[in-house]
Amino acid sequence: MDTRSEMNIYMTKIKEQITNLIEDGFLADAEQLITQYEDIIKNDNDIITMKAVIKLSKGFLSEAEELLWEGFDKGNQADILFNLAYIYQIQRDYPRAYRFYERARMSVQDEGSAQEIEDAIIALNSFVTQDEERVIKRFIVMSSCGWGEMKQRPHNLAIALSKMGHYVDYVSSSREKRKTNNSSITIDKLVNHSLSAGYTTAFLRAINPIEVYYDGKVLMDNYLALLQQLLDESQEEVIIISYLPSSIIYLNALKGNFKVIYDCVDDHSDLVNSSWNIKRDREYEEILLNKADFTLTTSNTLYLSKSIGRDNVYLSKNAVEPTSFSKCGQLAVLPEDIIDLPRPLICYMGAVDKWFDEELFYQLVRNNKEMSFVVIGPVQPGMLSVKENNLYLLGIKEHERLQYYLEHMDVGIIPFKTSEDIIVHCDPIKLYEYAACGLPVVGPSMPELAVGKGFITVADGFWAFNEALRKSLLVEVDTQEIQEFVRSNTWISRSIQLLDILNGKTAPYEKEVVLPQIKEFWDKHLDTANNPLYQSVYSLLYAESDKEKFFQYAENGFKGDKSNYSLRVYALASFMTNRVPDFIEELLDCSLVEDNIKAELLLLRKRKRFDILRLRVLYIAKCYGLLYSEIFKLKEEDKTIELAHFCYEVDDLIDAKELYIKAKEQDDYLLESPLYYKNQAALFIADGDYASSQSFLVKSRKLTKEYLQSYIPVDENNQSLSKVRFSVVIPTRNSSDTLEFTLMTCLDQNYDDYEIIVSDNSSDELTKNLIDRLNEDRIKYFKPERELAMTENFNYAISKVKGEYVIVLGSDDGLLLHALSTLDVLLETLNTKILHWNLVAYGWPDVQLNGYQNYLNIPYIEAGTAITSYKLESLNAIKDVAAFNKLYSSLPMLYCNSVVHTSLLKELVTKTGEVYKSIAPDVYSGFAMSSLEKYFISINVPMSIGGSSGNSNGISYHYGGDEKSDGIKKDYMALNKQAGLELNGIIPNVKSVQASVGASFIAAKQALFPDISELELNRKKMIEQTVESLHSDDSEFQLILSALYESLQDDKKLMEWFEESYLQNPTFKGRVTPRKVEFKEGFRKDGGLYLDASKFDVSNVYGAAQLYRKITGL
Repeated sequence: MDTRSEMNIYMTKIKEQITNLIEDGFLADAEQLITQYEDIIKNDNDIITMKAVIKLSKGFLSEAEELLWEGFDKGNQADILFNLAYIYQIQRDYPRAYRFYERARMSVQDEGSAQEIEDAIIALNSFVTQDEERVIKRFIVMSSCGWGEMKQRPHNLAIALSKMGHYVDYVSSSREKRKTNNSSITIDKLVNHSLSAGYTTAFLRAINPIEVYYDGKVLMDNYLALLQQLLDESQEEVIIISYLPSSIIYLNALKGNFKVIYDCVDDHSDLVNSSWNIKRDREYEEILLNKADFTLTTSNTLYLSKSIGRDNVYLSKNAVEPTSFSKCGQLAVLPEDIIDLPRPLICYMGAVDKWFDEELFYQLVRNNKEMSFVVIGPVQPGMLSVKENNLYLLGIKEHERLQYYLEHMDVGIIPFKTSEDIIVHCDPIKLYEYAACGLPVVGPSMPELAVGKGFITVADGFWAFNEALRKSLLVEVDTQEIQEFVRSNTWISRSIQLLDILNGKTAPYEKEVVLPQIKEFWDKHLDTANNPLYQSVYSLLYAESDKEKFFQYAENGFKGDKSNYSLRVYALASFMTNRVPDFIEELLDCSLVEDNIKAELLLLRKRKRFDILRLRVLYIAKCYGLLYSEIFKLKEEDKTIELAHFCYEVDDLIDAKELYIKAKEQDDYLLESPLYYKNQAALFIADGDYASSQSFLVKSRKLTKEYLQSYIPVDENNQSLSKVRFSVVIPTRNSSDTLEFTLMTCLDQNYDDYEIIVSDNSSDELTKNLIDRLNEDRIKYFKPERELAMTENFNYAISKVKGEYVIVLGSDDGLLLHALSTLDVLLETLNTKILHWNLVAYGWPDVQLNGYQNYLNIPYIEAGTAITSYKLESLNAIKDVAAFNKLYSSLPMLYCNSVVHTSLLKELVTKTGEVYKSIAPDVYSGFAMSSLEKYFISINVPMSIGGSSGNSNGISYHYGGDEKSDGIKKDYMALNKQAGLELNGIIPNVKSVQASVGASFIAAKQALFPDISELELNRKKMIEQTVESLHSDDSEFQLILSALYESLQDDKKLMEWFEESYLQNPTFKGRVTPRKVEFKEGFRKDGGLYLDASKFDVSNVYGAAQLYRKITGL
């Protein structure tokens, strides 16, 4: 007999002994034998079931249930189902027990057991009288997130419903992307693959839809077909739970019988803080609310707003699964990554994104050095980038492992921005999970944290928050209160509520019951008198019952704190109480409202169109369903115009375009409407028709300024204090000869709303003389008190801007002549803070790079085609450049190839103290800007010329060999030394573009993303590319090799590689031919164009810009 057979006999024998001991009531002996067995064999599901039976026999029902679910997938399912049913019967959860006995009957094999189950079912018949409660249902969850390490509400509710005995198919919203060489692949094959490859546990399947690409394009997507297959194959009643408003597209396309539950967890009108929301959701959500059999809302604010005018909306807050945190309080061993951290431990668990109050958090960290601040969860690139000795970013942890961390924490914090709509409507799951581990909680005055519990402290602002944090460490929490809170807020209880409503048992959850409960609780626990946000939320309690009180509280809330949320509520209250004229007056002085909207309001007021003004108020309130119904009360010509505006607002651009054409024929009001011109410009841009859009945008801006003239503040010289649209910034040093032509490109723009900042860091007066001679009001001249390093001068120049957007040029670069007017239109519609493009490259006649003189490189633009935009992921862009797989110009630099919103400059200064760092400020800015935004937009049409001249710092440093270049290089290095700008030790001190890229990356990583491990510099490739550029006849050849080798002293493997590849390699001699730019005039294979600019009488960057216009027509 082999060893395996002997082991199987041993296992069977031991299990029989354990079973006999349990049946005879010798539970302690059975437990002892189980312990001995588990010392040899781990994770035996039969043993897990036996342990559960022992717990059950001792009356420890919860522990028994947890063990049975742990062993469900591989154990004897009939036994487990029977035991689970028995537990639920003891707990008097008779409907659940009935369903589990039914499931056990389906799984049982022998007749004796089948009869036992049948008897149990018959015994329950008198307790389960409703057929609906007996029926096993199938839930299809159209989730908003994939199935992964982190568990959010869709995951938890799906698991809870499966543990109630129902089938659950969890369908992810994200697609698994596949490539194929077979264009004849069928949708049925894809559906079958998704179903077979899904994750399965207990009664739950997690399924990933597939998107197939063929020849670089989407061939097919199986999401709808997958949903239809799940619906068709079900023998049970089907209920679809939807999370995203856009799911209405698929719900309307499905065939068959099913019910719909809309589980509303977010404010989908907040497009700023949530990448998952789209403008079309504004319309989709109203359609979904109308289609759903009922809607669940996860917070008081969502409930109060969505339930107005609807009786099928219910409050179902978030919760916790206690068994996921059942070991809290019992663990002794600390996870390795917190084992050495000094106590006390302050924990934030969850995503760090735009709604996270980074400023408050850093204040807490820096003012409490004796505390360790631990962050568990994903961190948005660019956030929490500044290292602190007491700040620890642990990254994402599996949900099952969270308890092992929270067990050892002292306080859980929720540092959110209550000014953001998404947070006002949020019920944070982390609150319940902190509570499950017995932690005191400190957070801001979010409505959902005001639950009247002693273990939760709400505090706004640093000083109050900090005091609350310190007190929480000193006060012992009321364990009984926390345990009761957790017991009352489990995912099982939420699933029971859902099933009750589904089965018609809605009485405890009806509006007539819930609203008085909320009011009574808030009257007791909320300090509404001193909290404007609470007043705004509280006002909604009266939205249907007492409109005057609704208005009173909403007005107080708005006047106490003008936020986007309080404005929305105040707008709705003003509409419902017919106070629109007074509200309009408030809007005209409100900074939250765009100038274009204010101008439109003034026009409508002038025309006495109060019926239309009422609709504008509903836009402010974001009540799109009510707005749509009000539009249809208008007369026909007004209805057409307002439907056009509505369609534009909800991103139905095709209908908007058609309706605007029709409306223009009916009413001349549009000819005076700044809103109409602005929307039309955006529609043309969406079609790529730049030429048509420009005139509409100019008209919109002109009308806006005219209508707002009396409302724009002025200074003592009667000059407008409003910002200009663009600041064109030119830091310069001793380059007046090229600067003149750079300025000419900036002044020759068919556009007015901009300024030109010249920061003159020169050692002579030639630049000032040039500015005086040009005598242009648009040019703002500044001269620092002392001579600055290039990076310092960049920072000095950028500090002077007043523009909404900023472009930085060198003093031999230039704007293309269409740049500002085109960018104005694009930025109006693309909704981005960073817009990037590829440069036109130009070599001035005196440039010290062999072969580059008079070089003009025009990127490919197909004649007559639209401007195309691409949404690029910043993290990948940084990664590619740091790996030297792409040129640094592919990054959106605050230098020549991008325009950047000023808010990002302020954010950089807040994070690092300045905008530019590193010896190469242009390259550094590319890494820095990318780290601040998850995505940026790149377009296919150049907006500027990157010039290279005899004055260029970079060219002189890396390639120049003449006397002038040597002087520029020495000057550059001396000023850098004076400013303390040095290379990091791992960056070779050589004349190399790759070294400049490496230095800039290291500076950006240290300052902005030190803990993003996937962003690393490929030093080997940096060295390789540097060596490839070396010339064998260079007098510094050996010195450069030595410097490269010296930079690798910290990495033994890299040193050995360098020795083998170069120092000890007899075949390596460097480049034989000297560096020379060689180009063949004419069109390239990629459609771009190389020209010798001198053949067109071009000798400067302004001439190059004019030539570009002649060639392209732009």
